[in-house]
Amino acid sequence: MLNTPRVWPYFKEKAEILLYNENLGFIRLILTLLLLMVSSALCAWLFETPTTFIDVFLSIGRYLLAPFASMFLVLLLGGEFVQDVYQLGHYNSAVRHLWASMFRSFLPSLKVTNGEIGMGDQNLLAHVGGPGYLNIGRGTVALLERLESPSGVLGAGRHFIARFNRIRNVVSLMDQDVQPEKPIIATTKDGIIVEANSLQIRCRVYGGHKEGIAKRTIKNPYPYSVQAIRSMTYNVSVGADGKSGSWQNSVLAMVVGAVTGFINAHLLDRVIYPRFEENDTRSEIAKQIESKEMRAKLRSIGAELLWYDLGQFQVADDIEERRREARFADLWGLATVIRAQGEAERIANRERGRAEGQVNLLSGIIQALNESGISDKVDDNLWNIVLARTAQVIESMSTIYESVEHSEEDGNDDKS
Repeated sequence: MLNTPRVWPYFKEKAEILLYNENLGFIRLILTLLLLMVSSALCAWLFETPTTFIDVFLSIGRYLLAPFASMFLVLLLGGEFVQDVYQLGHYNSAVRHLWASMFRSFLPSLKVTNGEIGMGDQNLLAHVGGPGYLNIGRGTVALLERLESPSGVLGAGRHFIARFNRIRNVVSLMDQDVQPEKPIIATTKDGIIVEANSLQIRCRVYGGHKEGIAKRTIKNPYPYSVQAIRSMTYNVSVGADGKSGSWQNSVLAMVVGAVTGFINAHLLDRVIYPRFEENDTRSEIAKQIESKEMRAKLRSIGAELLWYDLGQFQVADDIEERRREARFADLWGLATVIRAQGEAERIANRERGRAEGQVNLLSGIIQALNESGISDKVDDNLWNIVLARTAQVIESMSTIYESVEHSEEDGNDDKS
């Protein structure tokens, strides 16, 4: 006696293989036709009561009409459902997809080259998914996914796409040259707008190497990493319209962020006219772009930077003119201060010399009076009077000298 609990899982497993295995589509078609023929023969045997097999075979035709009509109706209704779910433009494409899924015949094909999806079979594989054949050109990879997770990354060649698999992303392995559509605008720390023109970058898919840039070889002309393809598919930013941006624009945004960040953190003179003791602006920005942190950010979206050109930094013409005027005013003020300091030192030296001359003259007079042998009984008031008169004479002489000197200076100024 058969053990039912053990037999049922066995038949269930075989039935699932027969129904869902991709390679048994043609067998499913033959079994379906045989089932229709057998059911029609039984109906003919029961209702016609034929005496020979030839009579049964001749009576099958009328009993095949209802099963074939039912099957055809189910196929048409299923195609309408598929068209409504996937928003297909053509009804026959929906019916074809349903037939291909059931019996693996009349499979669609799709060609992918240069990172772009072709128009084969009205993009049935791109809109709905497998089953079908995907032809991938050289230098291109495709990421497939199921409903719950990615299912694989396919390189160049002809590949069979199973049911419930669809193309999530197509990536070109060629070097990508990217530049902004319009100039980059940033504001310096002192509030002046700087415009960066002609910025260019060249990037490609991360090659899976640890350090440096993966080299291309004859055997592997387009190196790539499976994880990099997944990262640039699922780690890209999404715009306000709900559409995900390209990985090339994400790389460009990181480079632009490094440029604008440096401009925002420094003054205009540091950005446009750095001093000799300061590092060059481009060198500072290059350090940020080529840093390990930047490489890690690029690797997180599955890309690597090959080359870049920072272009030119410019400011408005009126800003440049005002900057020159301010610079000239600063230099003129500095020159005025230096002249004033020199004039003050000259006057101080002159006054110091005149005072020293007066002291020396008075000392000489006192020494002469002492040497003349004048009696000590002379009144002190007389000495004071003599010294005061002598000081007055010296002061008048110096005043006359100053007036003559000033008149000569005024004459020189008039001549100049």
